[in-house]
Amino acid sequence: MLNIILLFAIKLNKFLEEIFKIDTIIKKVVRNEKTKVILALSVAFQLGFAIAIPLVGFLWLGIYLDEKFKTSPWLFILAIILGLGFAFFQLRYFILPFLKKKQ
Repeated sequence: MLNIILLFAIKLNKFLEEIFKIDTIIKKVVRNEKTKVILALSVAFQLGFAIAIPLVGFLWLGIYLDEKFKTSPWLFILAIILGLGFAFFQLRYFILPFLKKKQ
């Protein structure tokens, strides 16, 4: 069971890393005002996905495991905690480069 959760977390992390690399490349290439608005929207969407994907994935996993093992609501609560932790980890990974640029 822990292997499934870790595998899911690793796959999700690789997916989000690819999204962030593409955004970094785009930011270096374009610099006019219209593209800045589009880039700001893309950052907002990436931030939303960085929060939503882990939460939804872990919530679904918690519901599924609760139904399978009849442990309601304990695995669901554990999934919420893991989903929030992973979402905050992704936010930290996402926000740190912006904070380093300001300093």
